[in-house]
Amino acid sequence: MRKITKLLYRILFSEQEDNIKKQKNFPKNSILLAEDNPIIVRSIKSLLAQRGYHVTAVEDGSKTLNYLKSYTYDWVLLDLVLPEVEGIDVIKDYRCWEKQTNKPYLPVFGLTACPFKLTPLFPDISSNTLSLRFS
Repeated sequence: MRKITKLLYRILFSEQEDNIKKQKNFPKNSILLAEDNPIIVRSIKSLLAQRGYHVTAVEDGSKTLNYLKSYTYDWVLLDLVLPEVEGIDVIKDYRCWEKQTNKPYLPVFGLTACPFKLTPLFPDISSNTLSLRFS
């Protein structure tokens, strides 16, 4: 199973990284997908591409943060449990950076395969934002 997963990573992510290096500005409806499961990545990319979205996929938290700071996206689908840096920490770091650099607010949607109890994640965020912590 690990060999298959590694092969899928190479297929899905290496070609994409070459294309991203050539592009600085993405077309409208650009989405960053941060997910470490290649099967889920392929499914989501396929579904969103059919609807006209340009999807960039990354497989770990540190790359996610790097891409968020380097490129412009319309919104993000973020796995909450990622290798290297957890999704929750990615959001916290990005929101701090976003405020420091006066970037416009970027919608982030959390994904998880684990059932959790819902509790507030950022209680100090304005009331027009729905933020939940899964614990």
